[in-house]
Amino acid sequence: MDERIASMVNRTRLREELEEAIDEHVERFGENADRVVSSARHVEDGSHNEHYGEMTLEPLDVAQHWLGNEQIEGAYLFQIIKYLGRYRMNVPGKGGKTDLLKMRDYLNLLIDLKDECSCDSLSDTR
Repeated sequence: MDERIASMVNRTRLREELEEAIDEHVERFGENADRVVSSARHVEDGSHNEHYGEMTLEPLDVAQHWLGNEQIEGAYLFQIIKYLGRYRMNVPGKGGKTDLLKMRDYLNLLIDLKDECSCDSLSDTR
């Protein structure tokens, strides 16, 4: 197989794997929709609501119910890295103490997740 065909096969395989993963999450969300909706906090009025627009449920609450522990750990780690890397930015609305506080919020969520699981690492691979 030449490189171009191999690349097309790999892209097709990846696309199929992604579609399966999406279908699995959609199915999982559908099965848990009532529980998620009933336990998720509603987005409140004010600047927070302006940020999320028409959304009625807190995205973090939905993610915590929808994702597995390893996935939510990765999401928290991503947010920690993002806010830590961004706090020295000199861009309106970004950086500074606000981003350090946001980072701390996600770090606390990660610590709480670790406490709930009684483990040092949620993922088997490092």
